[in-house]
Amino acid sequence: MNQEIPWNRFAVEAFVIVSSILLAFSIDAWWDNRSRLNTERDYLTALVTEYDEGLRRSNAYLRILPERQVVMNVAVELIQERLQGKEVNLGATLSQIRAMPRPFEFERIAIDNLLGSGGYQLISDPVARQLITYIETRKAYFTTADLLRSDFYYDYFTGIAVDNRVKRNAESNQLVPISDSEIGLQRLSNILSVMIENNVNAVSTMNGVREAISQFLVYSESTFGITSTN
Repeated sequence: MNQEIPWNRFAVEAFVIVSSILLAFSIDAWWDNRSRLNTERDYLTALVTEYDEGLRRSNAYLRILPERQVVMNVAVELIQERLQGKEVNLGATLSQIRAMPRPFEFERIAIDNLLGSGGYQLISDPVARQLITYIETRKAYFTTADLLRSDFYYDYFTGIAVDNRVKRNAESNQLVPISDSEIGLQRLSNILSVMIENNVNAVSTMNGVREAISQFLVYSESTFGITSTN
């Protein structure tokens, strides 16, 4: 006697098995995507906090550089007056330049972790990726300009010390020119002119960094709801 094959039951069982497999894949995909999104958010949160801190710290830096810009311009004018034979207090102005800030350093823990761990590939939002790239590019421009500013500052004082053209007054703690030779004063003027240009570049590029960071912070808050933890 031929036994009837239960095709309906086999079809139901096959459907259940296939559905279970597909469901398992869907759950795995959902979990992987959720984990990726959580990791992406962690990276973005760390960046927001780090960038916001850099933005706050740069406020003091940008207050100092324009002040030094004024002092350096005054120094150049005084040197020209000295070269014309006028009596001017150049030492007091040089002492103010001595307070020129050292190179500004951005914190790089979060961005280095992002780039070093391959986390940048997890940033799926194209606008966020573009803003991060723009910020780091602007920071590189700024660092170059700021190092030039700082190098000329230290070369300036080192050169003056080597040439023995300036001494420090023990009472006033001011730098006082020893030699008023035309060559020495003109050299001061030339170095200051380069320092002024580098100072302007440092301010300009820092403002570019700040603008890029501000755009990123606004976008992160409006798109992901992420704000700084500072």
